[in-house]
Amino acid sequence: DLKAKQAILVAADADRARAILDRFPVVTIFADVGVVAGNGPSGLAANVISSLLQPLIDWGQRRAEVSRREAIYQERLLDYTQSYIAAIAEVENLLFQIQKQKEFIAIIKERIGILEETVEETKKRYTGGLTDYLPVLDAVQQLRIQQRELVRQKRILATTQTQLFVALGEKQVTQ
Repeated sequence: DLKAKQAILVAADADRARAILDRFPVVTIFADVGVVAGNGPSGLAANVISSLLQPLIDWGQRRAEVSRREAIYQERLLDYTQSYIAAIAEVENLLFQIQKQKEFIAIIKERIGILEETVEETKKRYTGGLTDYLPVLDAVQQLRIQQRELVRQKRILATTQTQLFVALGEKQVTQ
């Protein structure tokens, strides 16, 4: 997206330069074998005079064209700048989301570790005859909830990483 806008900006700059160049007189000399017929309106002198005077007597049309092309260039430059800033902000936001998502996944993994220990401890207490089976079921249920949450959060992380690759314009998504 940014590359396309950059190409449009470069083209607008070239158009602006061409309009500035068109304001100046152009003298073209051809080396022709033959005889120039007279000094009439179609002669060499008439061509030189008309090419020198035409840019001076165009009633400001060429100056207006330069101003128009300059305005187009400024508009394209503003569009490119805004797109560039938006792209940087998007990438920064996605990087921040990925970082926070990884931190959240680490917290969930800690919870799962604690819940696995809790399940083992409640099983020991149950097999030792200290409690009934309800605390074991509750601990297993909480463990399964956190395991499902871990899978869900990993899916969110993968989606966010994919969005980052798309924002960066990567052609191939790798883990």
